[in-house]
Amino acid sequence: FFGERYLPKISIAPGAVRAEFGMTTSGTFKQEVRARHGLPATYFLTVATVEPRKNLPTLLDAYVQLRQQLGQACPALVIVGRKGWNCDDILRYMTALEESVHFLGHIADEDLIALYQMATCLVFPSLYEGFGLPVIEAMKTDCPVITTTSSSLPEVAGDAALLVDPLSAEEMTTAMQRVLQDEALRQRMIAAGRVQASRFSWEQTALLNREAYVKAAALC
Repeated sequence: FFGERYLPKISIAPGAVRAEFGMTTSGTFKQEVRARHGLPATYFLTVATVEPRKNLPTLLDAYVQLRQQLGQACPALVIVGRKGWNCDDILRYMTALEESVHFLGHIADEDLIALYQMATCLVFPSLYEGFGLPVIEAMKTDCPVITTTSSSLPEVAGDAALLVDPLSAEEMTTAMQRVLQDEALRQRMIAAGRVQASRFSWEQTALLNREAYVKAAALC
């Protein structure tokens, strides 16, 4: 409508995470966090607002399948995040699985960093993301990542994550089982995640934003 003079192009500046996510948390603090939130020794982690686009029902379906396959050997599922819009049905599903699903709500970053570091992996099942910050947060903390082929997530995750169809509970189940049972794969994902996370920094974000403003100013 306005023409190329006013809207010539879109500039993209990716996000990043705070340096604290790359610092190792002490064993004592990890145990305090585990006790404070009543967490078991092993668990899958999800960090997401409880709302439809985060696709938690598919994750819960996948988790139910994994429990059916592994029985008592299946780790718990820990979900961290605020309650969002249209979340009642999702919360009821979680409640029905409350013996093995722990919904912690919103927690402090210090606790979240420890949770990432202790988790078997992050499962981030989102249908749509503008960026997908938990993917980089997890990689920065040496937590392997399973995420989806949707929107920006393949670009953010690179080759460091296992990517699954966001609408396939079966693919999600298989990926979770692989990370749980294949320690060599898990270690490769951790190493690749460190490399991928290093590609994102607030310095780079600031530089790209500055370049965008300079280009925009030149058009005025």
